[in-house]
Amino acid sequence: MMSARGAQKTDVPLDGRPFDVVVVGGGPAGMLAAGTAAANGFKVVLVEKNKTLGKKLLLTGNGRCNLTQNEPDVRALVKRYGKNGPFLFSSFSAFGPGQVMEFFESLGVPLKTENLQRVFPKSDKAEDVRRALEKWLAKMGVKVVTGTSVIGLEVADDCVVGVETSRGTLKAKKVIVTTGGLSYPSTGSTGDAWAWVRVLGLEVTQPVPSLVPLKVQDKDVGGLKGLSLSDVEVAAAGAKARGDMIFTHFGLSGPAVFVVSGAVSRELSAGRQVEVSVDVLPDVGLDELDRRLLGMFRQASAKSLKNVLSEIVAPRLAECVCVRLKLQPSLKAGQFTADQRRRLARILKKIEFKAIDTLGWNTAMVTSGGLALNQIDPKTMECKKIKGLHFAGEVLDLDGPTGGYNLQVAWSTGRAAGSVR
Repeated sequence: MMSARGAQKTDVPLDGRPFDVVVVGGGPAGMLAAGTAAANGFKVVLVEKNKTLGKKLLLTGNGRCNLTQNEPDVRALVKRYGKNGPFLFSSFSAFGPGQVMEFFESLGVPLKTENLQRVFPKSDKAEDVRRALEKWLAKMGVKVVTGTSVIGLEVADDCVVGVETSRGTLKAKKVIVTTGGLSYPSTGSTGDAWAWVRVLGLEVTQPVPSLVPLKVQDKDVGGLKGLSLSDVEVAAAGAKARGDMIFTHFGLSGPAVFVVSGAVSRELSAGRQVEVSVDVLPDVGLDELDRRLLGMFRQASAKSLKNVLSEIVAPRLAECVCVRLKLQPSLKAGQFTADQRRRLARILKKIEFKAIDTLGWNTAMVTSGGLALNQIDPKTMECKKIKGLHFAGEVLDLDGPTGGYNLQVAWSTGRAAGSVR
């Protein structure tokens, strides 16, 4: 028998009775998996190391719980997850946003859809979602054990046979691991499961912070602190995102920055330099912008460059652009040369910042990386190498943009893992 362990267990027994299914981790994916398995007639125990379930769930959507993304087209939804998106096609087809919304409504959680198709409880309280799930688990007959750490997995003859906990060993023919990643470690997400599965010979893609603010080297960013930009395009490390962003005292933040942050994290972790570019006028082509600037400068030839430029971008950003181009903000528009105007158009389409770090795991909303997907059956979430061992949620190498996408992964993969009979 092989034991994938990471600490010493105590001799305090948890329960002498055997279970059909052990679910490790009481976050969104774990709760869905446990309740689903119990609804299918299995005797289920859910083990959580925190004293309460769903600790990280309470942080989602700034405490409002952005449950899902109201996108009925599965193919369009899958595309939002990048290269690993196709893995989700089966679980999304079986339990996609529509089914998730119906499920929570059936639990007595009225929902609403806001801008960008983000779905929230009408109460704007993540606690209501957690309570509804806890009541559902109780109704389904799931035994919930909190304040108990899982130490490792018990495997014999390429089949899972149970888990070791801080209070003894739990035997089961099916184990569902939903321990999450490394984001928000204060909630208990400390990447425990990756150590267990590596012992079993499974591959883990290097985890890096994602949906996280970026630190930049550029000193002029401090002068832009607090400035918000609406509907810009941010590009970095082969990733692009359209949306809002904000400058901070350390660098860049906001939804558009979050989307590319995972790709930036991965490049930085590999020791490569990363330039983050911001297109402040993504709907205007370079040539069109040059012509527009020409017209503006001719019409207001007596005005200063900063004042004219402030008609299309924020004054502080206008001044920053002037400094970067080594142009005096007080320069009269009528004195501008064609070459200076083209340089100005180019920088407005591509203002660059050198990323040097992220704000790290304590601030990251999700983990990019995790258990490699080629080892997992996308329909059942079962490990191809070890029978009866399933995974769901952030422990897998799956992550999406902000807007309910990552909770949708938790619900769908948790349902898939708990559905196998």
